[in-house]
Amino acid sequence: MISAKQTLLALAAVACVGCATTDQPAAPGLQVFKDEYDGATIARQQPVISGGVAGDWNALGFEWRSKFPNKVMLNAGTRGVVKITEVGLEIDGEEAGVKLASEITDYGIPSAAERWSMRRFEMSWVDFERMAAARTVRMKIIGANEILVTSFGSAQPGAPINAALSSFFLAVRKLRGEEAQ
Repeated sequence: MISAKQTLLALAAVACVGCATTDQPAAPGLQVFKDEYDGATIARQQPVISGGVAGDWNALGFEWRSKFPNKVMLNAGTRGVVKITEVGLEIDGEEAGVKLASEITDYGIPSAAERWSMRRFEMSWVDFERMAAARTVRMKIIGANEILVTSFGSAQPGAPINAALSSFFLAVRKLRGEEAQ
């Protein structure tokens, strides 16, 4: 599970991480590596602030494994201590299928100056492709007694997640052996 410290480090990253699997520079926090346990190739984008509106502290990260090529894991969360129960994604007006993939919310390191609450979810590669090409994605992080809403996509050019989403999508397409369009 990704800790709050790892999330903060990814959010604060300013240098691009080089990636041998893409022809263009990777977004900060994008890693492609081989799992020593089962030999699977893993592409992982550390969580990035999702919305472009000042004060929007929702974050979203992604993970794809060659062992399960038709699904993408999402790490969704927000700043502060929030018991996350659900994440909803609306892609250009249509609901995406997002399933819960972890039992609990990770609240990070209690002694950290700033705490992040993160939880893992799963979506299909088909829905992820739609999200990567979407004009507008509305993400709802649903917690105990609150709903936090973020929008990103090509219609929101200031959203920090847009570049990370695009780089991750291109890297995974290449790993899947799909032609670039």
